Amino acid sequence: MRAFLVGFALILTCSLGGLIGAHAVTASGTGTGPAPTKLNDLDWMAGTWRGTGFDGKVDEVWSQAAGGSMMGFFRLVSLEETMLYRFFVIEESKTGIELLFKNFRTGYEPLEKDAPLRFKLTSATSEEAVFTNVDPKQAPSELHYKKLEANALSLSVKNPAGIGGAQSFEVLYERAAAER
Repeated sequence: MRAFLVGFALILTCSLGGLIGAHAVTASGTGTGPAPTKLNDLDWMAGTWRGTGFDGKVDEVWSQAAGGSMMGFFRLVSLEETMLYRFFVIEESKTGIELLFKNFRTGYEPLEKDAPLRFKLTSATSEEAVFTNVDPKQAPSELHYKKLEANALSLSVKNPAGIGGAQSFEVLYERAAAER
């Protein structure tokens, strides 16, 4: 059973660019405002966020903006064992704001052997941020973060048709109790 869960999580990770979700999303969920010009406009994402999915616990942690960047990580723990790590960075550049990440199995074995996955901030408000993959042939195509309330955050992951199957998922997070 454990081997099945590990394999299932890794297959989903590869087909969705590593983002594991708790349930399907029916709406496309795109942002409605212009992308911010400063990274600290995304400070509402900062904090330690926890959720569940695929018989496991998920953690996503984001730092506040400093020095033109935000950094973060994601972890999936199932059956008391870490199944997947992801390391993020959001950076300001001359061309706008970008989110980059790479996924790792235990033992720090990268899933993406070459460059990290790269997303451009295409839309944002004071409570939403939409990042679009710069490579239209790569999954996922879109990451949509949304602040639901002071202590709740959602991440919708859009996967286009033809790349691992047309699937979208949502991870619902709660702020870690120590930060409330």
